Amino acid sequence: MFDSETVRLIQDAEPLENLDLELLPQLLTEAYAKVVAARLGAVELRNGQREADWAEKLEELRKLADTYEAFSIFLPEDNPHRDSCAFVAGSAHYTLSQARLIEAGLGELDINMPSLSDHGVGTEVAACLLFLMAGHQADASEASKLFRESSDGCYEIKVLRGLSLLASGEGRKLRDILNESQTAPKDVTARDYLQDAAGVLWAKLALAIDLIARIALGLKVNEDPNAVIDAVIKTLELSQKSLLIGDRSIILRSNLAGPYHFAKMLRSVANSLLASAVALVPPPTGVDKVRWKKFIQSFASRRPFLWRNHTSAFAKGFLEPGSSFVLTFPTGAGKTTVTELRIAAELLRGRKVVYLAPTRALVEQVSQELTESLKPIAESLVRGRFLEDFGEKAADKVFVHTPEQ
Repeated sequence: MFDSETVRLIQDAEPLENLDLELLPQLLTEAYAKVVAARLGAVELRNGQREADWAEKLEELRKLADTYEAFSIFLPEDNPHRDSCAFVAGSAHYTLSQARLIEAGLGELDINMPSLSDHGVGTEVAACLLFLMAGHQADASEASKLFRESSDGCYEIKVLRGLSLLASGEGRKLRDILNESQTAPKDVTARDYLQDAAGVLWAKLALAIDLIARIALGLKVNEDPNAVIDAVIKTLELSQKSLLIGDRSIILRSNLAGPYHFAKMLRSVANSLLASAVALVPPPTGVDKVRWKKFIQSFASRRPFLWRNHTSAFAKGFLEPGSSFVLTFPTGAGKTTVTELRIAAELLRGRKVVYLAPTRALVEQVSQELTESLKPIAESLVRGRFLEDFGEKAADKVFVHTPEQ
């Protein structure tokens, strides 16, 4: 189920008593396989014939999900195990959300229970947030497909839709958040003061998501999303009361666990997403700041977030002049993103760029992709089969060619 890099990520989680980290990837894989088998009917769960270890597996997953989620929230951001903890918790929550669908189908759970409520956060929402925290956007996007909206919680719906669009990692969809934010939710009269208070908190969290999207797209904002989230957390923490009974102190909390739980996780996610925002990549050496900002904002409108391997390459000087690299990312791991940014940096330094494609068919494909991504800074691309085909036409341009006869 997991590739070798992900296996290493999982095994780098915080150690727990009686948990063998070397076997943790296998444990997560077996649990997911058990759920898939049940979904396909290979495991009988009806009429009291539930497999003996089904409930045991789910309980084990819940413990993993809750424990590693707590690590993810409370460990310092620079802790080397934090991303691993978030991924393990996200994987466990995602499998639990799949198991929940099976149990709902058996009539044991309400299949229409919303993913967000005043009282809690669904496992699919927790999985999405934790995957984003760990830098695994594709997994977060998959988890968001399981979101279930409330029939009357207008602001909860805005939060869910905004989170789903953030998880997509697509600039076009992030702009949908901004369009959505211009539309005021329908006026829904709260049944009591607690629902009214929850509505205000969910509205603030929807605003925070909107602000994160704006920053990721390179747009100006008047508020700090972290400050908005912190205000929600502080409001809820101030509502707690300490009650002394004999020699014991009991903490009384308002019944708004949903907004509080979501806010605590979103706070960590905001920092992770903004740290990976393309729009915040500083201009490389020798590149004009104004021209770089104009280009990077256009680039972010299509691909607003960097992946872990992208930020690692940039930290090692990939965009700097005079540096040579060999990219060995697997298919779909984002080689195009870092390559296009490096080409843009060289063009903005006034240099020529040669892109060698292995086949003539790919020359056309690569040319189309580069034309789109480099539109703000390159008037045109030149194509040809041999380097000498270009001659003087190559000056100050990107030219794509192939050695294929």
